[in-house]
Amino acid sequence: MKSFETQLLREKFLIVDPAKEDGTYVPVKALSNRMVITFPQDANKDEETYVIRAHTMHLCIRMAAQILQSYRVGDGLKGRVSSLFWQQAFERIESEYDRRFNPNRWIAVYQDGKPVYGEHSHHAFLDVIEKCDFESDKDYDLVVSDAEAMFKKAGKIVRIEHEAHIAYNIKAGIDHGRFGVILRSPTKTTTFSYTLEADKEEETLNIPQSIVAGAAFLEGVELAFMIGMNMEKIRLGLIESRSDEDKKTRAAMKRLARLKIEIQNLEDNFTVRYRPDKPEFSDIEHEAEMLAKRILAPAEDAEFLDMEEGIKDDYNPSTKTTPRTKSAKNNV
Repeated sequence: MKSFETQLLREKFLIVDPAKEDGTYVPVKALSNRMVITFPQDANKDEETYVIRAHTMHLCIRMAAQILQSYRVGDGLKGRVSSLFWQQAFERIESEYDRRFNPNRWIAVYQDGKPVYGEHSHHAFLDVIEKCDFESDKDYDLVVSDAEAMFKKAGKIVRIEHEAHIAYNIKAGIDHGRFGVILRSPTKTTTFSYTLEADKEEETLNIPQSIVAGAAFLEGVELAFMIGMNMEKIRLGLIESRSDEDKKTRAAMKRLARLKIEIQNLEDNFTVRYRPDKPEFSDIEHEAEMLAKRILAPAEDAEFLDMEEGIKDDYNPSTKTTPRTKSAKNNV
């Protein structure tokens, strides 16, 4: 595979029953993150397309990396994938932190519009969308009308509202890759990109490892923000020592340290350039702590806090490019 391009979408579907919009009706909501992987046909392999959906962005990206890695070292996936293959892939990407503290996690993989693997429960409507997408000749963002028609054929009139935002852009070649990450927090949305170049002694770029760095950044930002908020709550005594929330915060710190190692391994393996600067999780933690102070502080203290220090935006400066070149190996 000489090149690879895809996007990670954050999606929200609302399934509305027009006959029940009386002010008390709550639409059915289906949330998901979605990535599409297409392997083009070549002399030795047939074209294959897989769609990955997951509860979290990092699980979605990491499963994509597992599929890419397996395809990279084999003769395509068709005819050799099994429930054991998917189960082992999921075990490799599921962290101990997620197993302990994310009971709502799930993942599903589709091929030819049908689910070929799933772990934990996902919304059944997502299966309908993937079936419609496979059978339709429309662009994906226009497939909602086909889903509405499918419901109508089954005797149910619904209106489907669809909202999608790009969270991760991937464009990788043999020896060069560019990756754009959109970070969203309760206070703002920021964007940064990183480019990779294979070191001189390397023949090709390791695409699976390259895209996993985006998973580390996206997961790390969420964890750093939660850690910052919870550390302020711990300081104020709102989270008790040895409580479940305290244990979750401590476990998140360990997980964040592991993600930093993943990112460092990428920087050891390739020449990495960030634009603007590389996001620093410590800055995000500080931002969250300051936000928590404003939310939790008594009203008479709020004005003083605003004068003392504004919430930092250090992890989204506007100019610098930071090169890094090192030399270790760590595949996905």
